[in-house]
Amino acid sequence: MCGIVGAFGPSVRSLKGQCQIAVAALSHRGPDAEGSWFSEDGFCFLGHRRLTILDSSVAAAQPMVDKESALVYNGEIYNHQSLRNQSVVFKTHSDTETLFYLLKESHRKNILKQLDGMFVGSYYEKEKKSLFLFRDALGIKPLYWSSMQDGTVLFSSEVKGILSLLPPYLPKVEKTVLKTYLTFENWPQNKSLFSGIHLLLPGQSLLLTMASDGNVSQKLEQWQSSRETSIQHQGASLSKNYDECVQHVRKAIEKTIKNHLLSDVPVSAYLSGGLDSGTIVAVASQYKKDLLAFTGYYDVKDNWYDEREFARKTAERYQVSQIEVPITPEDFILSFDNLIRILEEPRMGMGSFSQMIVSKKASEYRKVILAGHGGDELFLGYPLLKACLILEKFPRLSSLKGLCSLNQKEWPWLLNLLFEKLRGKIYLAPRLWSNSPFEILSNNESETTFNAFLTSNLSTSMKALEAYYINTYLPGLLLVEDKISMAFSLETRTPLWSPDFINQIQNISAEVKLSQGRLKGLFKDAVSFWLPPEIINAPKRGFPTPFRYWFRKELRTEVERRLLREGDCLDPLISKENRKKLLQSHFNKKLPFALDERRAHRIWMLLSLESWARQFQVQWGII
Repeated sequence: MCGIVGAFGPSVRSLKGQCQIAVAALSHRGPDAEGSWFSEDGFCFLGHRRLTILDSSVAAAQPMVDKESALVYNGEIYNHQSLRNQSVVFKTHSDTETLFYLLKESHRKNILKQLDGMFVGSYYEKEKKSLFLFRDALGIKPLYWSSMQDGTVLFSSEVKGILSLLPPYLPKVEKTVLKTYLTFENWPQNKSLFSGIHLLLPGQSLLLTMASDGNVSQKLEQWQSSRETSIQHQGASLSKNYDECVQHVRKAIEKTIKNHLLSDVPVSAYLSGGLDSGTIVAVASQYKKDLLAFTGYYDVKDNWYDEREFARKTAERYQVSQIEVPITPEDFILSFDNLIRILEEPRMGMGSFSQMIVSKKASEYRKVILAGHGGDELFLGYPLLKACLILEKFPRLSSLKGLCSLNQKEWPWLLNLLFEKLRGKIYLAPRLWSNSPFEILSNNESETTFNAFLTSNLSTSMKALEAYYINTYLPGLLLVEDKISMAFSLETRTPLWSPDFINQIQNISAEVKLSQGRLKGLFKDAVSFWLPPEIINAPKRGFPTPFRYWFRKELRTEVERRLLREGDCLDPLISKENRKKLLQSHFNKKLPFALDERRAHRIWMLLSLESWARQFQVQWGII
């Protein structure tokens, strides 16, 4: 796992003095080594920071260069050994050399479709005077890019790398992205909050070619979508027999976790009290006897925020060493600005704070950690998905079984969808602000303009919702995970969100995945082989955070200090009076859980935007 940065175009020569600064800006992503390379014609620069996981030899270092081409790459390819030509003598056992060979010998896009792993890269070909940028189909690793006025293209694993290459200027906010963030706390994955800086979509490539007149042509292509089969085999056919389906999924889970243990250094895992991380620890511990588990917790009166009881059961059952990481209000005061600096742009809610505290602790012991991302998206673990499926079958008599299967916490999702059906549209993400106090949002703008997050056709709402979770929501979570873990030189791997695993289960219907009307019913039956009933039957939590409590008590003074100070950088966005109203409402009036959480998210968004604008000296460009 590494960090990459580079440039291609006529301005590369003049950027030479800034290139090493850009590489240094990514030092946290790769503290073990660094490398830089310039093409002979002076039109291409490739930079790399190395976190050594596979093959620590100098021969495996990057940029990897020969007479015809050069490569910088970030990620892990778990099936790389099986893709090697057995008649070729390789100098290393690194996946970088495998990828370099494959790109040289075969058509680029066809090769990428054979890779089981997470990756982004930049491949330069001297004869063609071209640079090929690419990102994995599942969006596990990020790659930002930006065009200068003369056509030179800059790219980097993080925004910091691009900002280091650009001439000194005050960044401007991308207004349309800001509007979407204010409404949904998220935005489509090809954009950033920085004007002019883009993100390659999952499964997207950008081919840059230098013409004879010195101009750079750009060809942006979608080489694969996250829903396509990424491994060129069909997997076992699924029987209509449910028990055989359970066995098939169980074997696929064990295989993908085992594949993700490829490493020359010790491996660790996140361990909450939930299904996904518990399964990963259970299986990984059978192959890695030195596996180390990390459990974050909040020591508050409401035990909803403390999953240690269940996490300990899994750790004890498999004799896995476990480190419990307390997360406190003091951590917020000391670390919040650093979190926003790491994220580079606020997105995806309050869970990032928990991730940062636990990742920091894990990095003191390990370089690699396994995470459970993808399990809910792939096996339908969200109540809204279940509600959508029930409504799509309504008013068929068979849907009564689904209605009866709803538990107390799932009914509000169904009722909300029914209400929106009556209004004529289905929203696929929660709207954080209604009757918005923001100057840049009209009162009804969030109702009409964000087509990436809604559908007006109920008959397609299930597919649209699945697409939202897979193409927008999950890549957002993965982006946050990448930045936070790599900030502490920690590689995160996601066994339940990999091409080979998706291929093994992609033909299973939603009805089967929601067996007996249970969220992740099929998954639960498959992993019951490893986990005890109390974990299988426990309610979904998703690593909740107690900020709604902290904002009222322990963090009240800190929140007021940040959001109500004079001359605040939020003033062009939302008035101090409206900020004060929001805080007073939260301080003085408790609401039911869901509404209280939503209000806490609003405060979090303001805190995030304030810290972001102040640290990056962002120009709103609104007034």
